[in-house]
Amino acid sequence: MKNILTHLGLSMAAGVLLAACGMVNDPVSRNETTLITIPGDGPPDAQPGACYGKDVTPAVIEVVTEQLLVQPAQIASDGAIIHPAVYKNSTHQAIVQPREEFFFEVPCTNVLTSEFITSL
Repeated sequence: MKNILTHLGLSMAAGVLLAACGMVNDPVSRNETTLITIPGDGPPDAQPGACYGKDVTPAVIEVVTEQLLVQPAQIASDGAIIHPAVYKNSTHQAIVQPREEFFFEVPCTNVLTSEFITSL
């Protein structure tokens, strides 16, 4: 009975851990999280033998509309407007916040033993 409960606890804990770390394309936060379980794959300053999760926050892009002066107004010597200024609308996209990547250390699959899970 104890072995069944330990196995069940290990399976549930591993499932919760992987579900928390392995979310991909979460529609609420719009982040892309990837679980990297191969030691050595990770950030440039990765510790040897460590596993990492990688989170990518997409860039925030805004549509900017500006009015550009095509022809300045023609004004008479007495101050009267002969022809009003002519403008055109220009629309373009601007990056408000750039895309960000960051890594965080996660337990490697070889560390997920029953003893480790019960210690959590």
